[in-house]
Amino acid sequence: MDRVTQTRGYGAVGTVDLTDRAIMVSGLDEPPRYAIQNRFGFQVHDPELSAAEVTGR
Repeated sequence: MDRVTQTRGYGAVGTVDLTDRAIMVSGLDEPPRYAIQNRFGFQVHDPELSAAEVTGR
């Protein structure tokens, strides 16, 4: 099973983008992002949450 399919198994919705160092996902709270990070050894980011942190929303 590939990483995108496995990431969806944790509840990710929308596009799952993979880079050489990170997985970009939407729709996951911290616990599943942490589990994915430990399973694959990649940083896991939600672009929507990151934008909210930057803008203070």
